[in-house]
Amino acid sequence: MLAAWLDGLTGALVPVADRALHYGDAVFTTLRVHAGRACWLDAHMDRLRQACAGLHMPEFDWSLVRNEAEQASAYPSAAVVKVILSRGDGARGYDSRNSTGRRLVFAYAAAALDEEVYRRGVDLRCADLVLSDQPALAGLKHGNRLEQILARLECADPVSYDAVLSDSRGHAISATSANIFARFGNSVRTPGLTRSGVAGVARSRVLEALAGAVTVTDIPLDSLYRADELFLSNCVRGVVPVRQLGDHRYTETLTALGLMQALHPSLGLPVPG
Repeated sequence: MLAAWLDGLTGALVPVADRALHYGDAVFTTLRVHAGRACWLDAHMDRLRQACAGLHMPEFDWSLVRNEAEQASAYPSAAVVKVILSRGDGARGYDSRNSTGRRLVFAYAAAALDEEVYRRGVDLRCADLVLSDQPALAGLKHGNRLEQILARLECADPVSYDAVLSDSRGHAISATSANIFARFGNSVRTPGLTRSGVAGVARSRVLEALAGAVTVTDIPLDSLYRADELFLSNCVRGVVPVRQLGDHRYTETLTALGLMQALHPSLGLPVPG
């Protein structure tokens, strides 16, 4: 971490009564920084607003949140910025009345980037963990990510880049930190997120780029082995083609390549030739 701000102040400490610490009672978004600017900031702000509304959070000063995200993005060597909006302090127990909200903003340096990932694709496994169904939280990037943490522990082997998560009905939902898209012939499909999962900002950009050619629908997990192409979307890593899921190998990356050409320049990410 390069720097952190608590309600706009550097060097401040998070109070021990903060509900994000006790209950994961918070929302967050993570955005990529390119050339000192926050990428897709409007979409990230919309995501935070929607998540706060879904969790009935205290009202935040959105101009202040935006300014702090921009300031963190301009921090020297910043490549990733994370914004957490906590419900703030509270009394013991689940009653959240009288909480006033708290802003936490973090700036991070760039992680090592393997450009070959975008050329050759990555290997995934299917997680044993099953996502719970909770329509009230579906789509929201809330502060409780225990399911993703447990699923990520299943990727301890050196081969798996990530794991595909499914729900209790056997439908594919996402990877642990990315949305998924599958192409079957000329049809691109991505899972619906009305019962579980997170609606990523990069997912929204892919849906816009493929308007008219992509369907949001239930995708049985085992049908992914019959897809012609599989790829991931994530705001920090962009579009990443999948080379292999379990024992099934994908040989086509045409859709992913087109999306990388369309979206990656604004993110400062590689575009394979």
